[in-house]
Amino acid sequence: MHYQFLKDKELSKHKVSDPETLAIIFKKIMLKESRDQEHFILVGFTSQNFFYRHHCLFSGGIDSSIVEIPILFRRLLSWQVIKFAVAHNHPSEEVKPSDEDKKTNAKIGEASNILGFDFLDHLILGDKKFYSFSANKTYSFKSKKL
Repeated sequence: MHYQFLKDKELSKHKVSDPETLAIIFKKIMLKESRDQEHFILVGFTSQNFFYRHHCLFSGGIDSSIVEIPILFRRLLSWQVIKFAVAHNHPSEEVKPSDEDKKTNAKIGEASNILGFDFLDHLILGDKKFYSFSANKTYSFKSKKL
């Protein structure tokens, strides 16, 4: 089931300037999702990097979720934003990116560059820790970093 939550007044106060702030936003959003399966969340930001909207694009199994790149960008276009970040959880609590996570990140980055979007970061969330592709310099594309 896919959920869309309209602009959240509490979250809209958050200006993103680093992966830690981004993780706080995503963890608040993830509280609304079950923790026994993966969820892939998209967040759009204003031109000043304030939270704008979020949407759970995909929910998957215990250790995977399918990310369809065209659906992600169609959502961003409908919101009329160019800045965004994505995150997904690992129910296992292991936040190290899998090969599939790395491939997905690269595809999103490549599409962002072609379409002119600003892909801020991709986080993998556990309950107590997270992994930031941006902070770990594992971007395989050009992007404005946090």
